[in-house]
Amino acid sequence: AFQQIETRFQYDQNLDKLLSDDQKLMIFRILQEQTNNIIKYANAKNVLITLKEENSKIYLSITDDGKGFDASVQSKGIGFINIYNRVDAFGGDMELISSPGEGCSLRINFPLTLN
Repeated sequence: AFQQIETRFQYDQNLDKLLSDDQKLMIFRILQEQTNNIIKYANAKNVLITLKEENSKIYLSITDDGKGFDASVQSKGIGFINIYNRVDAFGGDMELISSPGEGCSLRINFPLTLN
């Protein structure tokens, strides 16, 4: 069955110069993992992806209006563990906000440079 998901991507164009290739790859892999999750499970109509830099931190958020889930249970799944491990390797933090019927928001931040 074909599903149409309206996707908006907001990003800071300076990021292309600021991010390392490794950081870009990490962001790409996280987007890949989470959009797969949304397509497979969420039954969402809308997805908003935001990527920005603020106070020397990179912020990535992926929010959908799908059916949601119990984040305390699902965050133990292999997909989210993979995402967490990627973020952790770059000294970052991951927050997963969801509950049944409420969509899902995956929020990640990491320092712009590792000192």
